[in-house]
Amino acid sequence: MKKIIQKHAPEDHQVDSAPLLDLTEDIFLNIKMSSESSHAKKWSKRTAEASRMPEILSTVKELGMTVHHMSCEMLQHSAADQRSDAIANAVLELLEKHRWSTKLAIVLAALASNYGKYWLIAQLCLTNPLAFSLAAIKGMSDSTKFTIMLKHRSKALRYLLEKMVSVTKCVMEFEILPLQYVTLDYEAMAMMKTQIHIASYWVIRSSVACASQITSMIASRFEIAKAIPAAWELWSLVQKISYIYAGLSTKFDAFNQQIESKVYLRLLNLFEEVHVDNHDVLYTLFALKDDFPLRDSFSQKKVGVDVLKNKMEDGKIICLYGSNDLGWVRELTKRMKDISEAGIRVELIYVGSKNFEQTTCRVQGCDLVMQLNLILLQERSIPC
Repeated sequence: MKKIIQKHAPEDHQVDSAPLLDLTEDIFLNIKMSSESSHAKKWSKRTAEASRMPEILSTVKELGMTVHHMSCEMLQHSAADQRSDAIANAVLELLEKHRWSTKLAIVLAALASNYGKYWLIAQLCLTNPLAFSLAAIKGMSDSTKFTIMLKHRSKALRYLLEKMVSVTKCVMEFEILPLQYVTLDYEAMAMMKTQIHIASYWVIRSSVACASQITSMIASRFEIAKAIPAAWELWSLVQKISYIYAGLSTKFDAFNQQIESKVYLRLLNLFEEVHVDNHDVLYTLFALKDDFPLRDSFSQKKVGVDVLKNKMEDGKIICLYGSNDLGWVRELTKRMKDISEAGIRVELIYVGSKNFEQTTCRVQGCDLVMQLNLILLQERSIPC
């Protein structure tokens, strides 16, 4: 544990790695559903959504080269038959300047890049001349054997990848908790951080194990006799990561509940006070550690509550709302339209729901909302 912490020296500037993790999850899901064309098209469409592209491109611009470098490093170390723990420690050294969630997002993206690339080549090489040539260059001398071997391990790989993504999301959510609003038990906080360190190490080590098995199959060094031990290695890692995730998520939920309760009490007190503007109320309402809880629907950049204050200075009235009931949305926008026609400048801001993408699609389909130039703000971490 001491060695893990010694290899952690994050810089002040940190990149939002959530879009990278989303993209990685899409790759894993596309591999999972590749045999079912209807599902594959569904996930491909989600990845290619125009509204997400600026956010994804911005993240890839800052982390893309690191992911590529990590992808090469993992393959190189795996090909050299080094121990998984030694490779995991080397990875931690390479990623020392990033926070824990970003380390995990980068490693999983590197694994997804390698896994997806070779899976795609193996799927297409029998029908596509380019894929056949690439398979030969990459040493996939028997792509059929590679596909068969991978399918034997597909269930264990799928569960392991899903659990590693879940752990990473939990770490990511913990890092943006608005801890400035509460005083949490020091020992509980220290224990949570220790669990994050352990979880990060095992996600990285499990990713290395996956990369090592894929590398062995590519080089046709994966013998049938070794198939069962290799599968058991993956299943043991699934059990390990599942156990880690259960403990981590339980502690996170407890922290989150404490924070929500204390933020709620703070809001009640703020509502009883007289304010020059609504800055303090909005700052608490959209409480996040990095102070950028909102997202501009046009540029996809994360912004602070000051943008709402600027709108107040422009003489605009802002109505924050959120509902899955389209009938209620139509009624609200009808009333807002009447107010707007009376010469009062008003803007509606949709602040999300638990099923954001589906709800947004329905809300955007409402003509009245579109006529009022509805601003849609998406942020997965806004407390509800």
